Amino acid sequence: MAGNYGRVHKGAVWQTALVRMLLIGMPLAVVLILLPKITLIMYLVLPIISFFAPDRAPR
Repeated sequence: MAGNYGRVHKGAVWQTALVRMLLIGMPLAVVLILLPKITLIMYLVLPIISFFAPDRAPR
């Protein structure tokens, strides 16, 4: 009984560590995947914004 509880507890600790790693890792992976696309979108969008709003765009 006691040994079984210890094994279950260790499993739960491992599971929470895995969940924590996923919670930290997933946003990092998403950011790393999306960052090039975001920069690409910025390069595409910024000229359009500066074209439509020449007064607001810095020269």
